Amino acid sequence: MTNTGKDALERPLVTFSLLAYNQEKYIRKAVEGAFAQTYSPLEIILSDDCSTDSTFSIIQEMVADYHGRHRVQVIRNEKNLGLIGHINKVLSTVKTDWVVLAAGDDVSLDHRCQEIVERVRREPDLKGLFSGYIECDELLCPIRTVTPLQASNIGALQVCRGGGYVFPGATFAIHQDCFTLFGPLRPRILAEDWVLPLRAAVLGKIGFLKSSLVKKRGLSESLTRVNKRIMGDILPKNSCPEEIYENLATIRRAHRSGEISLLKSKTLAITIQLHWNIRCCECANEPVGTLRLLRGLASSFILMRLRDTIRLSENCLTLFLNKSRARSQEKCKNL
Repeated sequence: MTNTGKDALERPLVTFSLLAYNQEKYIRKAVEGAFAQTYSPLEIILSDDCSTDSTFSIIQEMVADYHGRHRVQVIRNEKNLGLIGHINKVLSTVKTDWVVLAAGDDVSLDHRCQEIVERVRREPDLKGLFSGYIECDELLCPIRTVTPLQASNIGALQVCRGGGYVFPGATFAIHQDCFTLFGPLRPRILAEDWVLPLRAAVLGKIGFLKSSLVKKRGLSESLTRVNKRIMGDILPKNSCPEEIYENLATIRRAHRSGEISLLKSKTLAITIQLHWNIRCCECANEPVGTLRLLRGLASSFILMRLRDTIRLSENCLTLFLNKSRARSQEKCKNL
């Protein structure tokens, strides 16, 4: 499938990437959602991470019976790579500018890719795009509709202020620069949706579609849910400087117990530490200092050639935190 000239500008080739692992109960609906996409030209990647059940057999069967207009590529890993390794492998094969991400237990509505392309064509500065979703039970019966609260596009500053997490990764579409310019995701990070949005925000802007474009199953065994529970224990609960730094030690222990070494998970570590630093400055009523710090860090991301979002030295961050702590404690004493 070749798309050149004016057509390539108006209707660029897009990749729809569906990642699956041991999801034989759900994969059929997920693949049907991929095949049903109304947008064209579309390349569909169906990738299985060495499932031990019949997930891959179902994918093979459905691809053999498919005679639609989309190009379909099937990948099966020889050994299980895990979530992050799987994402790295798939993204390394993508040749298009935009990638629509999908999970093997969710279902994309047929107009998902169409709405995404229409939006990114109107706003070329976007490097990431979230949409709303319909939360469903295991049988895909709707429970509620979840819509992004953001009314406008956001950048690195807003992502950092939120601690790194923006919206569920199952609804995310990213520009391939988020992978090619930064390199592979580090294998020990908790979840890709804590890292890819920050990369996108450093490169450009993140946009939001109010439309619900994904039926997302709320499964208790979901890896994302497990990771979010871990993060719920990690993120700070208080805004007093002393308590923040008490939590800092707790976080370090949590990183070790969760096998997410701060040294090997720079992106996640930095977004969390920025979150604490913001709280510390806000306690001291220093929003201007906070903004300056975050803008400076965002500039540093670019100056460092955008490698690994942020191979900033932990010592440098600690210096920022210690200075903010000292100022905050001094101000708090005078309250």
